[in-house]
Amino acid sequence: MRLRMVAVAVMTGALVLMGASTANADTEGHWWEVSDWTFSPPASTAAVAVPGSVGFPAAELVSNTAGPSGPATGASAWLGAWTAPGEVYGSSQNQQYLSLRPAANNAASPSTSTYTFEHPTPAGGWMLAVGDIDAEFLDVSALDADGAPVPISELGFGSTFNYCDGSPRPSTCGASRPWLVPDWDSTTGRLAGPSEDENGEEIPGWTDSDGAAAWFEPTVSLSQITVTATWREGFPAYQTWSAALSRDVTGTVGSADACEVEGLEVTIRRGTDDVATTTTDDQGQFGFDDLATYDDYVVTIEPGEGCRVVGPTETAVDLSENDGVVNVELETVPDDEGPGTGEPGDDAPAGQDGSRTSGAGTVPATQVLPDVGAPSSGLMGLGVALVLLGLLTLAVGLGVPPSRRRTPLPASAR
Repeated sequence: MRLRMVAVAVMTGALVLMGASTANADTEGHWWEVSDWTFSPPASTAAVAVPGSVGFPAAELVSNTAGPSGPATGASAWLGAWTAPGEVYGSSQNQQYLSLRPAANNAASPSTSTYTFEHPTPAGGWMLAVGDIDAEFLDVSALDADGAPVPISELGFGSTFNYCDGSPRPSTCGASRPWLVPDWDSTTGRLAGPSEDENGEEIPGWTDSDGAAAWFEPTVSLSQITVTATWREGFPAYQTWSAALSRDVTGTVGSADACEVEGLEVTIRRGTDDVATTTTDDQGQFGFDDLATYDDYVVTIEPGEGCRVVGPTETAVDLSENDGVVNVELETVPDDEGPGTGEPGDDAPAGQDGSRTSGAGTVPATQVLPDVGAPSSGLMGLGVALVLLGLLTLAVGLGVPPSRRRTPLPASAR
């Protein structure tokens, strides 16, 4: 059947925490939701999303399963918090799962159930689990972000386990059956029903065993993952769950100057896509909750008028392992700095057209000012007067005819 992916909504403003069990102080586990199930063999479809992990890609499921007609509620079959995946993602009780089958009850009619993501997944921080493995073989395969086949080692096989072998125990578990685990072949990527009983003795053929399960946490970014179910005996059906982690980003905008820190717009994005936007509170604090575990987020802050960010204007955030913290400091823009700032060593800032400002006003970029101090008005007036007097004296002297010029008498004739 063919499952249609549901896009995870991108929320504007502070993200709202959506219900899930806490795996540890840094993470929240969220289980998938299945919608728009259309059972129409040989091509059935459904939409799968993990809305509690903001930004985690929705997926389209396409399957040629022979049944059943829709997702199960998780009230009678679930993965307890004590199971291996439950320790990371919390209990799946009352969370939806899919029960899928081979295409027909013969070895020549396997079913393929392929989940195609709307954009590549994180390289970690999510899982796929399968259960009730006994009368079928399950082969798991995947494509990476570029569409290339993923090596089995990068499928992130976690472990085999039995979800009936603990407490609380799902009601679907029989009262007296042995709680066996399936076999995993790391060379072929195949899961098979238990081959040994509870005492380690070989089981001939196959046996019906409730709760036999396994889980995977892929270690590379995936664009697609497929489970192929091949009939072995009887009327097999297997279960499928998925869950994703989320982490938070918190931060504070501060300023030692007079910059306003309240009501500033803060945006977190991946690549060119805005994931969410919020504003700072009266203390300059902000936060983004329940983000998918990508390692390439960027946070930007829009300072108020007359202020700027000290240092880089963008802050990279990696949520692949832990929550993120972003602290930013603002400072006022100096009065002598505008859209264009003079080069170091200049005596005055340059305008956008290359002009410069000095005590004499704005000077075109082609005019060069001498690097001298400004004279006082009194000295300037005296200097001008002396120059004029000298010029007048010279002019008078040059204007007297030689015959009328007086020749000084010798001292003896005085």
